[in-house]
Amino acid sequence: MSNYPLPDTPTSEVTFSPRVATQDGLDVLLAFLVGGLLAAILFGLPALIAFFFTHSFIVAAAAFIIFYLGYLAFSVWSLSASDHGLRFHRLLGGPQLIPWCHITSIREVGRAEVILHGWIWPLFPPREFTACPSSLGHFRIDYDGGHIYYPPRDADQFRQFVAARLTPPPSA
Repeated sequence: MSNYPLPDTPTSEVTFSPRVATQDGLDVLLAFLVGGLLAAILFGLPALIAFFFTHSFIVAAAAFIIFYLGYLAFSVWSLSASDHGLRFHRLLGGPQLIPWCHITSIREVGRAEVILHGWIWPLFPPREFTACPSSLGHFRIDYDGGHIYYPPRDADQFRQFVAARLTPPPSA
């Protein structure tokens, strides 16, 4: 039995939480390597620069915390799908809402694409901005303004829900 309304059932909004668990041993290794590198660049480098100019561990720690809080503000906490489109729940950053009419495709992508184009390049703005340490089970959402990656916890339900909205209705 589905946890979500069937695609042809009117709905106000269905929330898809991101998956936040690694899937295998390689995922764990990649999360530490790539995640560690990104954390060093995004949080450690500003802290190091702050320490270089102030020689204060307190200022360096404050810089680390401030940049980490900034990261959290831009992070995607969940995705809601409705008849209007896909809404990314986050405090700051875009896209917030992508209407169905602007979405050109949604497809599952492999590990290499997520790591290279979701996590690493471009670093600003990132294309995958959830707390998911796994590089598996992500979907690339292409829209008029670019693309973004999202790892729904329930990939099958997500696939079923969006497929009905991206498939044009049969002509009579």
